[in-house]
Amino acid sequence: MKAITNHLLLSCIVCIIATVSQQTAKAQSADIAWTNDLNVDITGATLTRNLSSGDPAGAASTDSLQAGEVGWIAITIGEIASTRGFGFTSTFIANYNYKGFDYGFEIKKNKVAVYDNGKKTKAKSEVFPGDQLAIHRVGSVVYFLQNGAVFWTAATPSSGAMIAQASLLKRAGAQLLNAQQCFGCGAGSPPPSGDNLGNHRATENIRLNSNYISNDGDNEGLTIDDAGKVGR
Repeated sequence: MKAITNHLLLSCIVCIIATVSQQTAKAQSADIAWTNDLNVDITGATLTRNLSSGDPAGAASTDSLQAGEVGWIAITIGEIASTRGFGFTSTFIANYNYKGFDYGFEIKKNKVAVYDNGKKTKAKSEVFPGDQLAIHRVGSVVYFLQNGAVFWTAATPSSGAMIAQASLLKRAGAQLLNAQQCFGCGAGSPPPSGDNLGNHRATENIRLNSNYISNDGDNEGLTIDDAGKVGR
């Protein structure tokens, strides 16, 4: 009887360890595994358009962020000569038009815009080779990040399942580098928080890239032109 009890106890411990291991593995970031790829070469975590004509090109993720799960997707900028789209979509977009993504980035050369529920927002930024763009869902809130900092919060709440999808337009050689995902991250992906900029000391010049210093994030406030003149 004691041997049976010990065997059952050992079995339970093994089940618990296996469950925790599976949850931990799921919470780790990984390269996006692509499917439905069209006119692109897939090299590890990098997508490269292999067509010079105007036909669509792109791919969608094999895995999905399940309803109610916390998670994120991210890519790294390499070349800045083409137009690309990257984001979350609840349904696969067969024509690879990123403007139909539920939550997506539009990357035109080095200019970045944000789409929320298929509509272009006022959000804008500039990117340079090596920059990372990411989209996080925490609860029902979707955040857009650049290099780990939130620069836009979507107005449309999200709760359903979504996949990642990428679109690479027109130019052969258009690329999205190091596509990453973390689906079901749970407590491993805390909500983004504000940053106390007063705790930092600049060690190099700060580039505004024609953006404003603004209280509410709108295109108003202080600007500094290339000659160093401050305007409003």
